[in-house]
Amino acid sequence: METRKKEDSPNQTVNLMRLIAQDPFKNALQDLQANIVKQILDQMQEVKTELKAGIDSNNAKIDTFTQAIKEVEHKVAKIEKELGIIKEEKSKDQDRLTLIEMDRASYFLRIQNLEEQEDLEQLITEEWAAQTGLTKEELQQSIDRIYR
Repeated sequence: METRKKEDSPNQTVNLMRLIAQDPFKNALQDLQANIVKQILDQMQEVKTELKAGIDSNNAKIDTFTQAIKEVEHKVAKIEKELGIIKEEKSKDQDRLTLIEMDRASYFLRIQNLEEQEDLEQLITEEWAAQTGLTKEELQQSIDRIYR
């Protein structure tokens, strides 16, 4: 048995030397691999942080745009409401203008159909009194003051 040990001994020594020679390379490779993995993880973390910051920035911009859109929609609704009121007023004004034109046409028609013996001043005073709500006497006094 001792001979075998002697024979195994040189092989074991060679194997041991191989292990010793390989061990520093193995450790160096493991260290290198660990460094590479750490660098990759660090870079991935940086990219993740940058992406998150970009997403947060975009979300803030989207919120700003959303708020601006809401404000514009509110202003549009307000303007549309005001436009509706203006259209109603325009319609009322057109109706009033039509009535005024009809009264004017009626007035001119009455003046054109006057007979020569009728008192024009009295007819005008009566018509104005009916339109303004003043009495005939008040209008007559106003007309007299104007022509004096």
